Amino acid sequence: MSSFRTFVGVELRNSGRSQRSFGALVVLAIAVVLICNGVIGAGVARFADSIRYQSALNLIEVSSAFAGAEPTPITDTSLIAVSDLDGVEAVHPWIQIDLELGDQALWPDASVNPGAFWGTPLVPGLEPDLVAGYLPEGGLGPGEILLPDAALGGSTSELLNQEVVFNYTRVVSAGRGEGAQTSFTVVGLFDNSVIDRDGPQAAYLGLDEIVELVQVSGRQSGELEYPRAFAEAVDSETVVSVQTELANEGFAVSSVAAQLRELGGLFRVLSWAEDGLRFLLAIVSLAIGGALGSAWVTQRKREIGVLRALGWSSRSIASALAAVAVLAGLAISLVGTLLGVVGAVVASGLVASLDLPLLQVNAWTPPSLISVLFAIVLPPICLLLGGSFGVFRAVRLEPDEALRDYG
Repeated sequence: MSSFRTFVGVELRNSGRSQRSFGALVVLAIAVVLICNGVIGAGVARFADSIRYQSALNLIEVSSAFAGAEPTPITDTSLIAVSDLDGVEAVHPWIQIDLELGDQALWPDASVNPGAFWGTPLVPGLEPDLVAGYLPEGGLGPGEILLPDAALGGSTSELLNQEVVFNYTRVVSAGRGEGAQTSFTVVGLFDNSVIDRDGPQAAYLGLDEIVELVQVSGRQSGELEYPRAFAEAVDSETVVSVQTELANEGFAVSSVAAQLRELGGLFRVLSWAEDGLRFLLAIVSLAIGGALGSAWVTQRKREIGVLRALGWSSRSIASALAAVAVLAGLAISLVGTLLGVVGAVVASGLVASLDLPLLQVNAWTPPSLISVLFAIVLPPICLLLGGSFGVFRAVRLEPDEALRDYG
């Protein structure tokens, strides 16, 4: 047993010196994979934190789709039919109207027009995180509004608890409109650092008031059509069956839970980079295993011959060489994983401090446990697989054949 350990120790040291550059490449690949995973995970966590995630799991986004030759409109009439479907608890229409601050003195920066705030109904389960003020337990009442805490030009904190006049355009005839005004009391400010489906400057108010403003503005004639709606399933278990029913009715559907798992922008690029690096990590590990296996035959032929002459069996030699591959891979993976975990925590903190609009993340987030385990396990397995052919050749050498070349 002592000779076995001695042989493994010597081969580990020799392999470490001869394959140092390959080993460094694997360490680097592991670290970059984990850093990408950490930043992606931090971004997903930030997005999930921006809504009430558990409540959103029961929601299904419904939009118009073509059923045959005609689109299926989303109207109060069609939504009544949706609400009657099995498994549907409630239906929440969604529509927006643009509102602008009526008094320039209320702009965050007097020299910068903050642009439109898009009046949007609150959907239960998708409420934003408040940073100031309050959201009434029963929802927003008449004349109440939630504004984003930041707009073009700066902070909107001075508007909290104020009654604010907003401008909107009212259509008076075809191609002609005039200015109109309405007022709301700002009861709360919410975090809009994560841009979601409602846009960068959504402003939340009651659905009835939005519908009234849309109708008064004259933008639609006849029965009001909504761009989309949200069907609330009884529980997350019935989401799939409700989606099927809605699709059969001619609607396009997508569960909010599935949308939360989708990545966009820079997160998608990082995800592709992470997948590519995982593939590179496997290839490099296999290459190292192959190089080690070749070295054991071409450079260690005499040692293998001596071991066979001393009575070592093929199984003992194979076990020793396999142990070298696994231990070398484990050492490389542990170093790479340590660097990757530290790098991911630091990277997420750095990205969070930069406050990039397209890369909002939670600071100091480590990579996922699954990714860490993957990084630890993959290199030893690939090294073993890559070196298996060399091991097979090595154990087939006869003592006289191995020693003849060194006679």
